[in-house]
Amino acid sequence: MYILSIDSTTKQLSVIISSGGEVISKVSRGSDRNSMKMIISDIDGALKRAGASIMEVDALGVNLGPGDFTGTRIGISIMKTLGWVLDRPVYGINALDIFASGIALGGQDFISSNIDSDIPVVIAPCLDVRKGEIYYCLYNITGGGKDDNTIANIVIESKSYKINRISARCLVNADTFFNDLLKNLKKASGGADARVIFGGNGIESYGEIFSAFTEDDDRYLLDKNNAFPVPEFLNLCVSYRISCKAMPEKINPVYVREFIPFGK
Repeated sequence: MYILSIDSTTKQLSVIISSGGEVISKVSRGSDRNSMKMIISDIDGALKRAGASIMEVDALGVNLGPGDFTGTRIGISIMKTLGWVLDRPVYGINALDIFASGIALGGQDFISSNIDSDIPVVIAPCLDVRKGEIYYCLYNITGGGKDDNTIANIVIESKSYKINRISARCLVNADTFFNDLLKNLKKASGGADARVIFGGNGIESYGEIFSAFTEDDDRYLLDKNNAFPVPEFLNLCVSYRISCKAMPEKINPVYVREFIPFGK
């Protein structure tokens, strides 16, 4: 099975082809107006590197954002069009789910050491969406079976774990973020003293706030290597949905605020 996924939500446009859960071809370039015009040729180039044709693609994946307004919409439009032309399913993945998968794989030692000690671990991707606000969500890591909120499966030291969404996606003011987080964390973890890994570009934009909260407290870890969504983790989420035979949901850009055209 070949899966074609694209991420056009950031300054880096990426096209990847995977088969059997492994990325076998990838094309990336700086994202600007010209690169967006070349996205079809990038898809063709990625397919040629994979030794596959567009008709051999079985499913499509795309990052729904939030992200660059124009880039996100173009990427979604192209994948919806390909899905219609090829009669293939298109899986749209929220950027926070992609971040959560990357953060989980980046924090393997932290996760395994705590879970082995029966200490719950929570993943908290935090995005800077400007206007002094943070968009975030909470996920936990479990070794049990999947549920409706499982977004991906990962393997750490030969053990299989599930990444599960355990809170609603929230948009909050950066100054009140940690008060809101602690409230949701307590609710999501059932009052347990969980360990938390933060990631996303929010921890860079609001570094002083995060550092002050996490300094000298080993319950918290800052993952500074996952400041942007990585297309391989988009593929991870798409592959998981396909493996579960999940039906694709409606494909629309994710806006953290109500979209009002022309400023009306």
